[in-house]
Amino acid sequence: MKKIFLSDGDANKEYIVGKIIGGDELIKHIIELGFTNGTPLTILSRTKQGIIVKIRDSRLALGYDIASKICVCELCATREM
Repeated sequence: MKKIFLSDGDANKEYIVGKIIGGDELIKHIIELGFTNGTPLTILSRTKQGIIVKIRDSRLALGYDIASKICVCELCATREM
C-alpha cells in the first residue's frame, strides 16, 4: 500500500490512518479527534483552506497544516473470486 500524507489525498477516496507526526500535544489532539491507527476515513472534499473528511460517524474540516501531520494508506477494495 502506498503511504501518503492526508493533505495529499484525493477527494472521494478511502484511506486508513497510519502514523501521526508531531509533538506530544499535537498527536494527542489529533487522536482525540478520532484519528487512531487503523481507522478508515474518506476525504469528502478539498478546499483552498483544507479538507473535509468523514471519520467514524463524524465529518471534520482539517486545515492542511494538521492534515500534513497524518500519514494514511489508500484503502484498496478486494474482490473474492
